[in-house]
Amino acid sequence: MPNGGGSARGEAQPRERRWLAYLPTCVALGYGIGLSIFPLAVEPLTADSASYLELSPRRTTGYPLFLALLRQLSDGLHVVQLAQVWLFSASLALLGHALVRCLHSPQRATLALLAIAANPFLAKYHFQILTESVFSSLGVAIVALLALCLESPRTARLCALGAAIAAAIAVRPVGWAFVPTPPLLLLLGWRRFGGARLRTLVAPLGVIAALGAVEMGAARALHGDARTSVGPVTFFAKSALIRVPEPAPFSAGHPYRPVWDAVEALAPLRKLIAEAPALGGRIYLLEHYEVALQHFWALPLLEEAARAGGESLDAVRSVIAWARMRRAPAESLWLAAVEWWGLWTPYSAFHPWNAPRINAYLESRQPLPVLSQGAPGPLHARNAALVTVPVMLAALAGTLATMMWGGVRLARGVSLEPAAALALLCALAVHGHLLLVAFTGIGIPRYALATWPMLMVWAIATSALLKRKPRTADLDARIPPN
Repeated sequence: MPNGGGSARGEAQPRERRWLAYLPTCVALGYGIGLSIFPLAVEPLTADSASYLELSPRRTTGYPLFLALLRQLSDGLHVVQLAQVWLFSASLALLGHALVRCLHSPQRATLALLAIAANPFLAKYHFQILTESVFSSLGVAIVALLALCLESPRTARLCALGAAIAAAIAVRPVGWAFVPTPPLLLLLGWRRFGGARLRTLVAPLGVIAALGAVEMGAARALHGDARTSVGPVTFFAKSALIRVPEPAPFSAGHPYRPVWDAVEALAPLRKLIAEAPALGGRIYLLEHYEVALQHFWALPLLEEAARAGGESLDAVRSVIAWARMRRAPAESLWLAAVEWWGLWTPYSAFHPWNAPRINAYLESRQPLPVLSQGAPGPLHARNAALVTVPVMLAALAGTLATMMWGGVRLARGVSLEPAAALALLCALAVHGHLLLVAFTGIGIPRYALATWPMLMVWAIATSALLKRKPRTADLDARIPPN
C-alpha cells in the first residue's frame, strides 16, 4: 500500500503542475494583448521612417516590403504598430515553448520571457516605423529555433532557422551576424547529432542563400540599377572622423581633391571629440557628428566630384573613405573600439556623474561646429543610466566568461548539454552583433537593443547550469537522422 500511494502521488504531482508549461504562452499573449489595449504614446515617425515608407534604394527590401504589404490593408500606421506588437508576441511564444524543451523548466522559460517583456525601450519601438521591432522579433525567433535545434535538429526546424536568419538580413544588414550560428550549432552538437550533422549545416545555409537570392531579385525589380546601400555613406562619415597623418593622395587638380580638403578641414571637430571628458562624452559627440556627416554634409562638393570624375556619389564616398582608413588603420580600429564600448555602455553620457562635466566642456568650447544636424545640445541627466550601464557591463563580463568557459570545454573535447550550448550561442551572437555594428554602423544605443532578448536567454540558461548538474542523457544521447 505505501508503494501504491507513493506512485499515485508521483503521478498526480505532474498532472497538477502541468499548467506551468502554459505560463510562457500566457506571458506572450499577455504582452500582445496589453500593448494592443494600452499602446505606448510615442511619435511613430522618425528621421529614418521616410526611407522605409518610400522604399528607398538605400534600404534592404525586407522592412519596406513589410510596411508596403500592411499599408495595403490600411493607409494609417495603426495596423503596422499592431502587426509589430503581435509579431513580437508570437516570437515570444515560440521562445517560451523552445526554452521549456531546452531547459526542462517552465519557470525559467517564463522568467526569461518576463525579463524580455519588461524592457520599456524595446516596447517603445513596436510603435515606431523603424526596423528595431521586426529585427528584434526575428532575433527572438532565431534564438528559439536554435534552442529547438539543440534539442533535435529536425529538417523543418533547420530550414525555419535559415529562413529567420535570411529575413533578419533582409530587414537589417547586421543580420549577417547570425550567419555563423548554423556552423556553431553543428560544432556544439557534434557528438549528439550523429547522422544529422550534414543537414545541420546544409539546410539552414541553403535556405539563407536561396532567400538571399530572392531578396536581391526583389531589390533589382524595385530599383533596377539605382539600388545602393548605406555602406558608402557610413564609411565616409567614419573616415571623416579619423586623423590621417599622410599627405593627400590626390593631386591639386584631381576631381576628388576638394572633398579630401573639406574632410581635412574638420580637424577642429576631431579635436573637439578627442578632448571630450570621459569616454561617454566622446561617444556622445561621435554619435551626433557621424550622423551629421552621412547624407548632406559637403553634398555640393561630392556632386561636383562625381560629375567631374564620371562616377556616382557613392563611388566618390567609397574612394575617399578607403583612402583615409587605409592610411590610418590604428585610428579606424580605435574609432570602432570606442563605438563598441558605447554599445556596451548605453546612455553613459547621460549618467548623473557624466552629464554635468560634458555640458561644462561643451559650454567652454562654444561655438560648436554646426553640420547638417546642427550643434549637439546640452545633456539632461537620466537616472536610467544608473541601471543600464552596470547591467550591460555585468552582461559583458558574464558573456565573455561564458565564451572562455565554453571554449576551454570544447578544446578539451567535453560535450556541452543543450542549456550550456544555448548560453554559449547567445553570448557569441551578442558579441558578433555588437562588433558588426561597431565596425559598420553607428554606436547608438538603439542598435544594441536587439541583443536584449539574447542576453536574457543567456542569463537564464546560465542560471540553469549553476543550479543543476549536466544531464548524462543530454550529453551522450544520439539524435537519429530523420
